[in-house]
Amino acid sequence: MPPCARCGQGRGTLTKHETETEIREERDMFSMKKLIAILLLVLPCLPTGLAESALTPGRAMMDFSAPTTDGEEIALSELLGEKDLVVLNIFATWCPPCEREFPMIDEIYQKYSDRMEIVALSGYEGDSMDAIADYKAGHGLSFPMGSATGTGLMDFLQVEAYPTTVFIDRGGNMNCAVVGSFPFPEAFESVVTYFLKEDYDGAPAALYGVYAFDQNDELVPGVTVNFCTDTVCQPAVTNENGVICFTGPLDNYHLQVLQVPEGYTFDESFDAYVSEESGWVGIPVTRN
Repeated sequence: MPPCARCGQGRGTLTKHETETEIREERDMFSMKKLIAILLLVLPCLPTGLAESALTPGRAMMDFSAPTTDGEEIALSELLGEKDLVVLNIFATWCPPCEREFPMIDEIYQKYSDRMEIVALSGYEGDSMDAIADYKAGHGLSFPMGSATGTGLMDFLQVEAYPTTVFIDRGGNMNCAVVGSFPFPEAFESVVTYFLKEDYDGAPAALYGVYAFDQNDELVPGVTVNFCTDTVCQPAVTNENGVICFTGPLDNYHLQVLQVPEGYTFDESFDAYVSEESGWVGIPVTRN
């Protein structure tokens, strides 16, 4: 049975110490733990390498059909005849990260349901249709939900963790896959809008992650960063959590810091790249 991809960590408390040195050491350790905790929250924003061959972007998606909680059978081929994008989410009713991301996904679904469809299928054989229906009703979710049991999807995708989300473009290709929960609504929306844009050319994409941090290991919002290829640059800004989730074609992006918030400076010699294989990249800034 696939495990549930973790997406958060607890936060400890400072304890009393007898010397200033111990207090300072504990404070520094706490700051680092806070940074690591937040990064663990957003790490599933990127592909983790699980089932790499099955989830390789650009692979043609199998034409599956699956039963849903409303008693109907939903088929990918029919959905692609009506929508520009189909998002397949493989979850389990007992999975906390799944539960955490569903309200965000539903929020974005409401905005783009005229051009996209979301289908959430439980990959856990122990989830009965009644249990999935109760789950959907209890969480107030509006997109179709059902069971992947008997569909062949678990073998085709080689699902190894919940949630696993696959973006199927209008050409029927699985052009982006994310293992783990989306940390913020804008992360999920960035992938959706990439595939719905009018000039989408069918190219596979990935969700890239960057974070900005200061000398105290505190994450910094409001840092403007350019994601540059050999031909084009696209700016993005770290959100309130100090993180950028950027969706773009598969490439090796050169990062350029354009601007930092008032009270901060940055090293103009900073040079880094982010790619599908690189994982998260940190950008150091200095608080004055």
